[in-house]
Amino acid sequence: MGYAVWRSMSFEQQIELSLIGPFGIGFAALWGALWGSFFNVVICRVPAGESLVKPPSHCRVCGEAVRWYDNIPILSYLLLRGRCRHCGAGYSIRYMLVELLVAALAVVMHQVFVVHGAGEIGLRAGQLVITSLFSGLLVAISLIDYDTRLIPNVITYPAIPICALLSVFMQLPHLWDGPVGAVGGYALIWLIAEGYYRLRKREGMGLGDAKLMAMIGGLLGWQGRSRGRRSRGRRSRGRRSRGRRSRGRSQRAARPGPDPLRALHLSRRARGLGAARRAANLAAVFLPAALTARTEER
Repeated sequence: MGYAVWRSMSFEQQIELSLIGPFGIGFAALWGALWGSFFNVVICRVPAGESLVKPPSHCRVCGEAVRWYDNIPILSYLLLRGRCRHCGAGYSIRYMLVELLVAALAVVMHQVFVVHGAGEIGLRAGQLVITSLFSGLLVAISLIDYDTRLIPNVITYPAIPICALLSVFMQLPHLWDGPVGAVGGYALIWLIAEGYYRLRKREGMGLGDAKLMAMIGGLLGWQGRSRGRRSRGRRSRGRRSRGRRSRGRSQRAARPGPDPLRALHLSRRARGLGAARRAANLAAVFLPAALTARTEER
């Protein structure tokens, strides 16, 4: 793309072009890796009842503080070969894998909401922030659940109302879809757990799973749709199609010329970005189901 075409774009178009290109992918990966490092702290300290702020990152063996240059996500682990600089104690490779996983999920969310999403670029960027943090939180909850067989209330209790409030930015069909999804998600798991207990006379699922489903339903709504214009019903699509047909030839002739940003956007889609979208759809289906393992309430 030439400099003249870039200069002909508006500021909003330049921002959108930057975010849907390689810069946006790199930003999403860096954003996810940084938050992956934080979620490692959550996974390690929340089950132990420790503060997330104090003390700063330190070696669990010798107690020495981890310097900033030894705390760079992924890179520091590779440079130090997974060992403490002071005492040489080994760190679990899971630290790096969590950072890689959260970074990869952030890139997937970037493809789904920024590249292929609907709405203004500011809204799509906000959806990237929300969904990438939510994906990282699900990773942290799943590993805490794996280690302790518990889903901590200290995470789920504040997360449920926050997710329900943030649902207004997810372009759900109705404003009340988030709260209804939170209540419905909790009620669904509660009914399953209660029915199992009455039939088998023993617990098969704790209410931690119900709170987790309330988080998911609160953010994505009771229908699990968060794709803006693409999630609207047939009636709204019919109104738009009738509106397009009602436009006169004079209006069609008065349309502006081709948008260079849209042309570039469509070309990027044609080069195979749809594969990332399909992978994201599969992750959205199977990740919540994998996280709802048999747990007990803290």
